[in-house]
Amino acid sequence: MNVTTFVPAQVVRRRFSIPFLSGIFSGSKNLLVYLFSKPRRIFFTVLTLLAAFGLYTIFFSGNSSNEAPNVLGLSQQFEVTAKTKDGRNTNGDISVDVTGTYKAGSLLVQGQRVIARNGKEFLIINMELSNPYNVPLYLQPVDSFRLIGDDDKKYAPTAHQGNVEIRPQSTKTSNVGFVIPKGESKFKVEIGELNSEKVVLEFSL
Repeated sequence: MNVTTFVPAQVVRRRFSIPFLSGIFSGSKNLLVYLFSKPRRIFFTVLTLLAAFGLYTIFFSGNSSNEAPNVLGLSQQFEVTAKTKDGRNTNGDISVDVTGTYKAGSLLVQGQRVIARNGKEFLIINMELSNPYNVPLYLQPVDSFRLIGDDDKKYAPTAHQGNVEIRPQSTKTSNVGFVIPKGESKFKVEIGELNSEKVVLEFSL
């Protein structure tokens, strides 16, 4: 009689392995060991600190240039004949209120940043232009301001906003800028409409 003997099946457990991934993890482990060995750890720490310092310099130094300037308050008002867009005189007047002055390395002129160079900076005069009428009026503030030099010569603003439109029944802020040597502190600025009586403002910054 034939007897068939059944031998229990042996389960062979194989470790599932993907050579590609194994290589990556093995390489990563070796890379970490390599990177965090003591000499290299010091190197990467220094590198990280330098990078952080660089970012701090870029962002915070850039912001420091945007800090509010030290503005000297001024209070002087005069009137100028209003003009049409094409430069013709009208029978109305625009009130010009000189509000303050300060020094700065740059000035925004008609949407473009103008930078003073070669050891120079700007003396900036702030003003408010008021139009009480029901139509838009125009004015060129550059014609109403002159910087008086030590030689008594009169200098027109280097930077200005051109032909400024003042909307009906509104007030608009504007400014003009004179290029001056850095460190200059005493100024005389003549204000007033062309061919009319002028006022000279004297101040120190």
